[in-house]
Amino acid sequence: LRICSHVLIKGSLEYLTESSKQAILDTVRSKEDRGMRTLSLCYGSSMNSLVYVGNVGIVDPLRSQVPASIEEMHQNYINVKMITGDSKNIAVSIGKSLNIHSNDDACLSGDMIDTMSPDELAGVINSVSVVYRSSPATKMKVIKALQAAGEIVAMTGDGVNDAVALKCADIGECT
Repeated sequence: LRICSHVLIKGSLEYLTESSKQAILDTVRSKEDRGMRTLSLCYGSSMNSLVYVGNVGIVDPLRSQVPASIEEMHQNYINVKMITGDSKNIAVSIGKSLNIHSNDDACLSGDMIDTMSPDELAGVINSVSVVYRSSPATKMKVIKALQAAGEIVAMTGDGVNDAVALKCADIGECT
């Protein structure tokens, strides 16, 4: 939206106002709250003056075995945390759908964790259920904080950005 000057509304080209920006952001947030990633669509001849056309919500479905696996871990008193690159709204939505996150749990961004000392992180990590907008370095910091607290850390990951953290964890499973 920062590089859009106009918006297409019902086939009519209009200036992008603060009110229309807020309406667009509300729509995006609504999709993220339902666990969707969003992609905005624009067109134009200059990157300084694009026309906003709309957005689409994309569902990245969980693997079918994930809910049962999380439930089994909970039944065996295993504390599950989710570390993701997704936005806070998406991460919280997915965390709630898997019973990983409740409204009483803390949620931290990768940037927040990256500014904490190891002692500061150790003081809060047990109350955190979801880490969002994380980097590979953030994942490492979380694993090390849990290990420093005496926890045995198992991690699953499905991307190159998970490789170092998978190696650092006590148990690493590439999915």
